[in-house]
Order: sequence, then structure tokens, then C-alpha cells
Amino acid sequence: MNVIKYASPVALIIAFLVWKKIGIKYIMYFIALGFNLVSFFMIKNTTNFPNSLILYLSLAIIAIYHNYRPLLLNGAFAVVILNYALFTKPAYANIDRFSPNAYLILCLVALISQSHIGNQMLTKMEEGAIEAKNAKQKTDDLLEKVAQSVEILKKSTINLQEYATSTGNISKDLVSAFKEISVGIETQANSFSDVLQAIQDVTNTVEQTANASSNMSLKSKDTAEVTRDGQDKMKIMSSQMSEIDHFVDSTSVAMREVNEESVKIENIVSMIRKITDQTRLLSLNASIEAARAGEHGKGFSVVASEIRKLAMDSQNASQQVSAGIQLIQDKILHVNKLVQDGLQTVVSGKQSANVVEQLFELIKTNSEEVLTQAESLNLVNEKLLQSANKVSKEMGIVATISDKSSASVQAVLSNADNQQNRVNSMVTSIEALTDLTKTLDQLIN
Repeated sequence: MNVIKYASPVALIIAFLVWKKIGIKYIMYFIALGFNLVSFFMIKNTTNFPNSLILYLSLAIIAIYHNYRPLLLNGAFAVVILNYALFTKPAYANIDRFSPNAYLILCLVALISQSHIGNQMLTKMEEGAIEAKNAKQKTDDLLEKVAQSVEILKKSTINLQEYATSTGNISKDLVSAFKEISVGIETQANSFSDVLQAIQDVTNTVEQTANASSNMSLKSKDTAEVTRDGQDKMKIMSSQMSEIDHFVDSTSVAMREVNEESVKIENIVSMIRKITDQTRLLSLNASIEAARAGEHGKGFSVVASEIRKLAMDSQNASQQVSAGIQLIQDKILHVNKLVQDGLQTVVSGKQSANVVEQLFELIKTNSEEVLTQAESLNLVNEKLLQSANKVSKEMGIVATISDKSSASVQAVLSNADNQQNRVNSMVTSIEALTDLTKTLDQLIN
């Protein structure tokens, strides 16, 4: 009952301080003082020596805090209270004064040592908890960064797949366009062969006309008959010159169409070059993101490097195609100029044929000038022969250029097929990259 009487006020005061959270860091000292206060009044108002054991109880309870300061404070007061009882209370007169003090001090030293060890253990546990918390925070941050990298990787993979699909479609269109150009050039080559044959026929006709003019000069007696024959042959020549004019005009139109198609091809190659630049930029961004991802991004870094190589190969191929197309355009312009020159020559030939027909009419009406007109006709036929030979030679050159253009187109078509295979390989690599991204996403989530 004495313990309850003295301890109740102290317990209430400490409970009030804890409830109001007043001086929480000093509660242990308040408890130590409270225990000593209770112990003092209990020993003072009693006569039994065993009641002094409350001093040891207070030391044991204060030791729970694992802090030597309140324990040392409590021990100091306990020694004072014990010695006060030993020296002032008659009931304690027969008790050895050294032993209780020795026991109390030994218990105090032992409890202080235990508190010090316990405090060190608590400190290590708190440090371990802090390290565990920091490690968990670092792990969460790392997982968040990995998740962000995977999300960026997913978006980049989707964009790369779209670009690869678009590039594949463009490559298919390019191959189809080059096939059509190849067919057109083969048709053009056949047309050149027909025109060359027609010009050869014109040359033969001119040679025959020249021979006829020579015979007419030698055989003035047969002037009328030769004149009629010459008129007939000149009509044939005029008809053939009209056919040549038609063939040359058709050739000019075909060359213009080929030039327009080459411009379209150049636009397609320019589009491929832009897509290649975008693919190379995306692969560079992917390499940067893979480097940020560390060990998890090594596989993606390899894929990004392969994509960048494919982009460089595509760029080189498009540059080669562009150079080839430019060469074709230059040659087409040159051929077109030659065709225009041939057209002018044909017009000149038609005019010359008209002159010859007029000469034959004059020969017909004026037999006295048969020899003179025959010589003039011979000169005109020689000019026609030279013109026909020149046109034949130029058309041969055009046919050679057409063959070279066909070979160039075949080479470009082969490169386009290689480009298509590379694009298909790139699409396969991107699909593998997509599977890798899905696996990473599953591992993170």
C-alpha cells in the first residue's frame, strides 16, 4: 500500500507528460527521479531492510532504456538514499554498511555496461534500418528508371516498326517503278532499231536516186522516162521522210516521258534518303537510351547499332541510285537533243525532196535543161545521202545509249532488291527488339 501511495502521484505526472508529449526526451530522467522519490519515502517510513531492494528494482527498470545517463543519475540518488537509511535509521544499525553499497555499486556498473552494449546494438540496428530503407529507395528509383526506359524503348520500337514498314512499302514501289522503266527502255530500244532500219532504207533510197541522176545525165535521150522514174522515186522518198518524221517525233515524246519518270524516281529516292536520316536519328536515340539503361540495355544497343548500319547502307544505296538517275537524265537530255537535230535533218530532207520534185517538173517542161537539172539533182542527192548517213550514225549512238540506260536500270533494280532485303532484315530485328521490350516490361511489372 505504501508503494501505491507514493508511486501513484509520480505515475500520474509521468502519464500526463507522455499524453501531452511534453519533454519526451527527458521522460527517462523524470522516471529515474520519480523512482528515487518513491524509494526515499518508502525507506523513510518503514523499518524493514528488505524494503531497500526497491532501489535495485528502480535500477533494473531504468536499464530498459539502454541509456547510461538516467541510470547513472538513478544510481547516484540510490547510493545517497541507501547511505541515508544506513546512517540515520536505527533499524539499519546492525547491518554491514559496506556490503549494501558494494552490491548497489556493482549492480550499477553492470547495468551501465549492459546499457552501453544495448545502446550500441540499438544504434547498429537503427543504422541497419536506415541502410535498408536507403537500399529500398535506391531499388525503387532504379526500377522506376528501368520502367521509364522500357516505356521509351516501347515507343521507339513502335516508331521504328512504322518507319521500317513505310520504307518497305516505298522500296516495293521503287522496285515496281524500275521494272516499268526497264520495260519502257526495252520498248524504246526496239523503237530505235525500227527507226534505224527506216533511216537505212532512206539511205538506200537516196543512193538509188543518186544513181538514177547519174544515169539521167549520161542518158539525156531517155530524159522523159528517167524524169518519170525520178518523180515516182521522189514520192516514195517523201513518204519515207514523213514516216521518219513520225518516228523521230514519237522518239522525242518517249524520251520526254522517260525523263518525267526519272524525275519521279528521283523524288522517291529523296523520300528514301529522308526516311534513312530519320532511322539513323532514331537508332542514335535508342543507343543513348540503351547506354542509360546499363546492363539491361546491352541487347538493345546491339540492335540499335545494326539499325544504324542498315540506315547508312540505305543512305549509300540511295545516293548511288540518285547518281545513276542523274546520269540517265543527262543522257536522255543528250539523246533528246540528238533526236531534235535528226528531226531538223528530216525536215531539211523533206524540203530537199520537194525541191527535187520541182526540178523534175522543170525537167519535164524544159528538156533543154535536162543535163543541168540532172547535175543539180545529183548534188541534192549527195546532200541527202550525207544527211541520211549522219542521221543513221546518230541513231546508232542513241541506240547504244539506250542499251547503257537499260543496263543502268537493271543495276538500280538489283540494288533496289538488295535494299528490300535489308529492309526485311531490319523489320525482323525490330520484331526481336519488340519481344525483348515485352520481356523487360514483364520482368519490371
